[in-house]
Formats: sequence, C-alpha cells, structure tokens
Amino acid sequence: MKENKENMELTASQIKGRRNLYLSVSTLGMLVLGLIYAWSIFSGPLSAHTGYGRGDLQITFTISMIFFCLSMLAGAFINKTLSIRGTLMIAAVLLAVGFAGTAMFGTAHIGVIYVCYGILCASACGIGYNTIIARVGIWFPDKTGFASGVMMMGFGLGGLILGTGAAKMIAGIGIQTTFYILAVLGFLVMSVLAALIKLAPSNIVREMAPQKLAAGSGDKPVIKDGYAYTSPILIAYAVFGVCAIAAGLTLIGSAKPGMEAVGGADWAGVATLFVGLLSTLNGVSRLIVGTIYDKTSLITALFIVAVAGLLASGGLAAAYATSSPILYIAAGLCLGFSYGGIPVVAAAFAREGFGAKTYPTNLATVNLTIALGAFLSQGVISIASPDGTATHLPVWLAVIGVSAAAFLGVIVFTAMYRAKL
Repeated sequence: MKENKENMELTASQIKGRRNLYLSVSTLGMLVLGLIYAWSIFSGPLSAHTGYGRGDLQITFTISMIFFCLSMLAGAFINKTLSIRGTLMIAAVLLAVGFAGTAMFGTAHIGVIYVCYGILCASACGIGYNTIIARVGIWFPDKTGFASGVMMMGFGLGGLILGTGAAKMIAGIGIQTTFYILAVLGFLVMSVLAALIKLAPSNIVREMAPQKLAAGSGDKPVIKDGYAYTSPILIAYAVFGVCAIAAGLTLIGSAKPGMEAVGGADWAGVATLFVGLLSTLNGVSRLIVGTIYDKTSLITALFIVAVAGLLASGGLAAAYATSSPILYIAAGLCLGFSYGGIPVVAAAFAREGFGAKTYPTNLATVNLTIALGAFLSQGVISIASPDGTATHLPVWLAVIGVSAAAFLGVIVFTAMYRAKL
C-alpha cells in the first residue's frame, strides 16, 4: 500500500519535527549499510575460516561494489512500483539472507560468498542507500548538502563503529556467529526505517526554502533534460567518478594488508586502527564536503575531492617505494577523505542538475560510476599486481594515472556545467 501522497501539505513545524527524526534514524540505518565497506576486516577471518586465499576473496569486494551500484538503480524502479516501506523491506530481507547465507554455507564453495556477500548483502545496501538518501534528502531543500553529508557520514562510519565491533565479536565468538548476529541486526534496523520514513509533502520548498521561490528558482534543475542518462555532461562526470572511485576502492579493499605490507610485522597492530581511522575520515568528509557544497558550489566541492585524491595517490606510491608507514597512513587518510566526498558530489549533481522529481533515478544513474570504478580498480590490480592484491608499488603507480584522469574529468565537467548555469 502506498504511503502518504506527495501533495499532502504540512506546516513548517511539522516538517522540521519529521525531517529531524528521519535524518536521525536514517543516519543510524546507514551505519548498518556501511558494513559493506568493512570487507578488509572480514576477509582475513573468512580466509582462515574457509581456507580460501585472500586474492580469491578480494574479488568479493569488487563484486559487492558492482552490485551495490546496480541495485541502487533497481531500488529507484522498485520504489516507483512499491512504497518506501516495501522497498526497504526488500533490502531488510536481502541483508539478512546475505549475512546468514555467508555464515551457513560459505565453507561449501567460494561462489557462495560471492553470491551471498558480494551480491545479496551489496544489493540490500544499494537499495537501502538509494531509497534513504533520495527520499530523506528531499525533506531538506534548504540543506541538501548537509543532510546528504550527515547520512553518508553514517554510511562511511559503519566500517569503523560496527566494523570494529564486529572485529571484536569475531575474535570472541568467531566469524560464523558474528555474521548471524549481523543478519538479525540488519533486518531489524531496516524494518524500523521501513515503518518510519514517509514521502516529503508538496509544499516542502515553500515552507523550508522560500528564498528559492523568491528568487524564482523553486526547485528547478540546472539541466533541462530531466534524466542524467540523456545528458552529455554525464560522460564528463563519469570520467571523474569512475577514476576517483577506482582509486578509493583500491585502498579500501586492501587497507589492512596494505598497512602490514608497508610497515611490516611491527605495524600489524596498527593496521586495524588504520582501517578504523580510514572509515572515520571517509564518513566525516561526507559532512565536510556536503557543508562546502552548501556554502560554495558543486564545482568547488568537485575540485577539492579530485585534488585530494591525486595528492593521496602520489603519497601512497611514495609510501610503498620508501616503506614508510607514517606516509602510508597520512596519504591513506587523505584518499579516504577524497573518496568520502564522492557520494556527496554525486548526490548534489543529481539533485541540483536534474531536480527533485527525478532525483532517485538520477542518483542511481550517477552512482553507476561505482560499478565501473570497481571494474577499473580490479583491472588495475589484476594487471599491475603479481598476486592479485593491491599491496604492491606498481599498483599505486597506476593509480596515480587514474587519479590524474579524474582531475581532468573535473576540468571538462566544469566547463560544460558552467555553460548550463
């Protein structure tokens, strides 16, 4: 059954109360969905539990990123047919089955892990992510960057808060039981969100962003095509998005073993802490970049993300070349900051560029760059690495080129976007 119609009007005080509640619970829900980025914490225990090599398990992360992205688009279409409640309940079931299936049948064949974690868990996260960001974000026409940044901060911090907790549970009760607990937790949290979140009222801009109406802009998009996939400017954005995401995923999927490879046995104890710090900066940067967008512009936010990524890639290559763990940590955190800002500028481009009406579909379309970025990351690793992992200098030399391409993409995008303004 469909939830409240978009033409239902609310007072400003009613809107503020509801949207603050939605933002709070959605941020908590995004923590759970952010577990998809805790793979570097899960991969080691899974390897020990199942006997599969880390190079084979590395593919799981690539699969998960691809299906996380594809399921966002699927979620946009599912939400058109069902309600917010129905869409989020699908995500709840997929998340539970994915974690439980990995725990129950993961030792039978590595393909089970590819399907359960790589496809089902990731699809749950993609469907939930798109629905939450798109539907809750529309409640904040006056603070689009801030609201998106807060929710995405929760997503980015999932690997730290819940990932660190999961690591402690794994040490105490094992990977199997931990995944069963995560299955139950994911189902319960997504079910609560499904019961709470409603569509924004039709008078949301008039009540919360009257300055837009006074300026005659309302919620009018910069680009008149309506859908991102019909606009040539998407190609320019995709060059930036695919390359910047590939650089970030190359680090995130190998953060812990990379720290151990650069620092040696003496730094093994710091590796888990580094993963947590990386998740922290990944999350916090979403709020920072969102605020920068609100205060300045989409183009400014894009340049900050691209420059940080290019500098970080060079720093990581230097860290491998000199075996400098301190440089690895500093450059890795810088890349975590850059990567964390990408979802915010993607959401800003989808909303500002094409408007609120088609926002869910355009957000999913723009985020298809995640899948392509995952392919590119895996391709770089496969070609430049001798063992299928990202813990080697040649991989990071290649990533410098990838990050440079991302920066060039921003330059082309800027020229095309300014012509539309």
